[in-house]
Amino acid sequence: MAKKDSSFDPSNQSDIDAHSIAAQRSTISSQWFEDKYPNADMKLYDTLSNAFLDLGSNRVDAMISDKLPAIEWLSSPAGSKYALKGDEIDINDNFAIAVRPGDPLQAKINQSLANIKANGTYDKNQSTVFCYTRICDADLRCRHA
Repeated sequence: MAKKDSSFDPSNQSDIDAHSIAAQRSTISSQWFEDKYPNADMKLYDTLSNAFLDLGSNRVDAMISDKLPAIEWLSSPAGSKYALKGDEIDINDNFAIAVRPGDPLQAKINQSLANIKANGTYDKNQSTVFCYTRICDADLRCRHA
């Protein structure tokens, strides 16, 4: 992300080298960026909120973040002068809900998932929220939901 009116191009190495880039410390995004651009002027923050604050206050020129928090911030008043820049980065990261075998929370999670599938909420939001979903059992045998 960078200012809407900036010419910042994250696919251009000289643009990366010439700008300060914010990211949340110890995240997949920051680790990917540090590996790809080891000499970049990267500013790491303990929270994503602090990184967004510095981007919005012009203390950094651009920011790398997961897509969903970025879109949420961009739709806020603080992010209204900023835009996503460049292509989406697919680093094949996946997320899961896991509970210990026999944990009573598993039944509640399974029921909640069944409810949102039955009432149409899951299908309505699948492409924007869930994107790609697999259900795995206790032995980590997975199937697509």
